[in-house]
Amino acid sequence: MVKHARGSNKKKAKKKKAAAPNGVLPSACADHSSTAFDWKTEGNAAFAICNYQDAVVAYTKGLECKVPDTELMVQLYSNRAQAYNKRHAFSNAEADCTTILKKLKVTSKPKVWYRRAVAREGMAMSAPRDIRKFLEAAKSDLHECLKLEIDNEMERSVAVVDARLKKALEGLEVEE
Repeated sequence: MVKHARGSNKKKAKKKKAAAPNGVLPSACADHSSTAFDWKTEGNAAFAICNYQDAVVAYTKGLECKVPDTELMVQLYSNRAQAYNKRHAFSNAEADCTTILKKLKVTSKPKVWYRRAVAREGMAMSAPRDIRKFLEAAKSDLHECLKLEIDNEMERSVAVVDARLKKALEGLEVEE
């Protein structure tokens, strides 16, 4: 399974309720981008201190604003997917990424493909009956990610995960 660095170069931050930059929590949605942006900012602050549950809540509240700005919607779904992955809520993360790709029809974001691959790999490890299906889907997502991102760090990450998936799939073929 993909291992994510957990404060490897950072001291563990105490998990506490993150507030918006001005110290005031955003009020109920008034159906405009600035309020959704405030919720995104709050979610990012919670995520930065490893408070993934509060991050999920904040991103969800931002999505409830029903903002017409597709880019902000993509950021909220993508960030929430990453928070879900950190919490091992892989099916929720996979659903958020699929919403971006299918419902919002945004397929040009490598992070979305990568986060969905991570989610699908997590789902594979927790669902032995469907392991092949999820691993093959994760591998497909990783290759979509590579088509879009030529960044060396992303390429290395994808190569590592791809190798793990290949090894796991080979192990399945031996067992059958």
